[in-house]
Amino acid sequence: DEGTLPKIFGKQNEQNGVLTVSLTVFAALCIVILFFAQTFEKILNFTIFLDCFGMVASSASIFMLRKRTRDLDSKGIYKMKLYPLFPVLFILTYLFVGISIAIQTPETALTGVIVLAAFIGLYF
Repeated sequence: DEGTLPKIFGKQNEQNGVLTVSLTVFAALCIVILFFAQTFEKILNFTIFLDCFGMVASSASIFMLRKRTRDLDSKGIYKMKLYPLFPVLFILTYLFVGISIAIQTPETALTGVIVLAAFIGLYF
């Protein structure tokens, strides 16, 4: 609805309203991942590696948001004890996990980076 993805992904089946193209592409991607991964550990590493990007980016955004809304600090905006420490610790922890996966299974990390790049390209 927001136009983020091509319109074909929003096409619904007239009888039941199911997003047929989206579900088909999602199922195909899952089958490809299962085919190439072959073990639960590889699938888990792949998933966690990709999650690290999202978690680091979303938690780092708090710094940008706090900077942009600095004028609201005196108006009762939510405050966190030890503010910069906890988000930085969270980010460092996820970076450690992502780097550990990249070191232990570089092919999984490379696949994750390629998939991430493909979806970023699709998004933009």
